[in-house]
Amino acid sequence: MGFPLGSNAQGLVIQGGASRIAYGTHTTVAAEDSVDTGLKSLVFCNANLESDPAAGIDLVSASLADQSAAATNGQIVIKGWQQNADTPMDAATVFGKTVYWIAIGHA
Repeated sequence: MGFPLGSNAQGLVIQGGASRIAYGTHTTVAAEDSVDTGLKSLVFCNANLESDPAAGIDLVSASLADQSAAATNGQIVIKGWQQNADTPMDAATVFGKTVYWIAIGHA
């Protein structure tokens, strides 16, 4: 059984027991993007670049948005990162990259 996703998400939400799995793709528009998963609360998320690292973006990370706030409930935050000689990692400077994401939570 499928469930509709948020406006920023693509893909399909699959029903399975008490938890739900949502997944999709997101095209980066900034160094930090919020993605609506279509779920009401989340317990896990992960993301990775579709392509190999490139100048300006080496990797992405995903974290749960504030799940206690109604405005961000069910959202994940995807951040792009690039290596820098001065610091361990800096915010990405290249956008328009496709990111695969997955989230587990409750509908």
